[in-house]
Amino acid sequence: MKTKLFVLIVLILLPLGMVAQIDPIEARLKAEYGNDNVKRNGDGTKWYPIWYKVTLNGKVGAWDKYGSCIILPRDSRYDYISFLYEDNPAEDWYTFIIGRNGKVGLFTVWCDDFSPFDQEVIPPIYDDFFIHEETIPRWYEVKLNGKVGAIDADGNRIIPVEYDSVSRYGKGRTTDPFWYEVKLNGKVGAFDKDGKQIRPLK
Repeated sequence: MKTKLFVLIVLILLPLGMVAQIDPIEARLKAEYGNDNVKRNGDGTKWYPIWYKVTLNGKVGAWDKYGSCIILPRDSRYDYISFLYEDNPAEDWYTFIIGRNGKVGLFTVWCDDFSPFDQEVIPPIYDDFFIHEETIPRWYEVKLNGKVGAIDADGNRIIPVEYDSVSRYGKGRTTDPFWYEVKLNGKVGAFDKDGKQIRPLK
């Protein structure tokens, strides 16, 4: 008898709990774009906040955890978007991987109520890229047609995309500045932090 009563209570409370957990932002977006076109992402932690991906006619858009639009799908130039990281959780500064026609790039946005800002930092022209966060400022190793190069966090090219590999060394100090080692066909060369070649391939 007690077991049946417990099951009955669970069956009554379960739907109520589900209703209480409905995400109002997700519900609003699904009402506007359709259930199958909206996906909630993130786990709500400091460095991986909640965000919403919306698909419309083959294009993708994104909304932040407050329900503010980052990229409208109807105005989007992208067919792929994925959250990469949040630079500063206190200021809601997001960075996304964006894609178009199989190529990838980076898009950043600052979700501020008074002066929102967004920028396509790296256009979707590369086959792939890898973010290096082990040193500050971070930098990106980009790949195109089987070759790699380097781009800084602002999207400025440091190393041309024409090498087999690229690595950064140094601590970024006056006595130990950053420099990049490149390899091509078994030969090794080097560039300084500003992208000036300081050692030719040999």
